Amino acid sequence: EVGAAALAADFCALVLLDAEGRLAARAGHGWPEEIIGQVEAGRGDGSQTGYTLQHGHPVAVEDYAREMAFTVPPVVFEQSIVSGLSVPMFLEKRVVGAMLVHTRTRRQFGDGDIQLLSLIANQTAVALEKARLFGEVQQLAATDSLTGLHNRRRFFELAEREFERARR
Repeated sequence: EVGAAALAADFCALVLLDAEGRLAARAGHGWPEEIIGQVEAGRGDGSQTGYTLQHGHPVAVEDYAREMAFTVPPVVFEQSIVSGLSVPMFLEKRVVGAMLVHTRTRRQFGDGDIQLLSLIANQTAVALEKARLFGEVQQLAATDSLTGLHNRRRFFELAEREFERARR
């Protein structure tokens, strides 16, 4: 929402690499619900998003119908998208994803737009990493590192919860 609002765009998407190395939209604003998590971007230079991730450079497209440097997914035309901007998401100098904004009107994205979306994308990357690390710390605090089983504290938390449930 922040990316779309900041650049007055109709759509915004967060594309991340999954465990199998596929690029998929993980969050979005303005897109139909069924598209998020289902749309995959091409890897490498074949797609705008793939190029952004591979080279770590932003890519602005003023008119998808005229600029055919990249393969354009059908969803772009289905949603009447005309222009788009993709920027890499950096975390400690490595690219971890991309943030994209799209408009239904023709737009030339400038350096200010690129800088603003890059700032939002990189802050999002930091927030995602913090959330991942928090989950990892919670997992480590609840399990034995050698066996992978619940530790004493986690066992008592689960037992207390089940006891309360049984009492109800």
